[in-house]
Amino acid sequence: MMEAARSSKTNLETYFSETLQAPSADECKDFVQAFEEINDRATREAGEHEVVREVVMKAKNKKVRENRLKRIDQMISILKQHLDDKWSDFLTEHKDNRIEFKDYSILFHDITWSVVRFKSGTVHSMLSSYIHAPSKITKKAIKKVADDLNKLFISIFKVFLTYSFLSDEGEEGVLKRGGLENNSTLEQLRYNGAFAGDYGTLPSSTVVFSEHIEKGNFLDALHFLNESSTRDLQSRWEDHF
Repeated sequence: MMEAARSSKTNLETYFSETLQAPSADECKDFVQAFEEINDRATREAGEHEVVREVVMKAKNKKVRENRLKRIDQMISILKQHLDDKWSDFLTEHKDNRIEFKDYSILFHDITWSVVRFKSGTVHSMLSSYIHAPSKITKKAIKKVADDLNKLFISIFKVFLTYSFLSDEGEEGVLKRGGLENNSTLEQLRYNGAFAGDYGTLPSSTVVFSEHIEKGNFLDALHFLNESSTRDLQSRWEDHF
């Protein structure tokens, strides 16, 4: 190419324009300018598209969450209808477990989390499948959960909280007095981790408080509460998510 240029009577610019038919420098500048303008426009429109996409995903996420909360409110209403008044409010205490994400790309993942969290890990565990999939909620299924909870708490109220399974003498008497002082109400039981260990806060091999009660092992249930390693269960449960 250089050899052809040297043999040409025209200068290098003429060679490029006439022989090679290349665009002129001004035309190249116009092309570059046009390209930059198109590229800037495309970038700007892409950003606007991302904003629209984020808005749409947030709206979709909100709608799904609202529908789930509506079904779960219905579930709680059914549950309260069948629970004994003595523990109905205690067992259905819950809060919105809303999680805010700044990154829209994981916003939709939010709906796979529990949209509510029951203060009692026992209740949350028993209702977990319905919380994550409200479409499974039926009156019959929730009544079954309520019946199981009523049975459990009848034993807690009539036997465990009265400590009638212990004598007044000797070592049992000491345990009984300590129990009546520290674990004689539902709030005290919850504070000491009785209902938190049912939901992922202990190794899977651990027999939790409610299982001891269901099996009639009330002394084991008391020992469970007295274990120093279980005293922070409720606070761990409240921080679980």
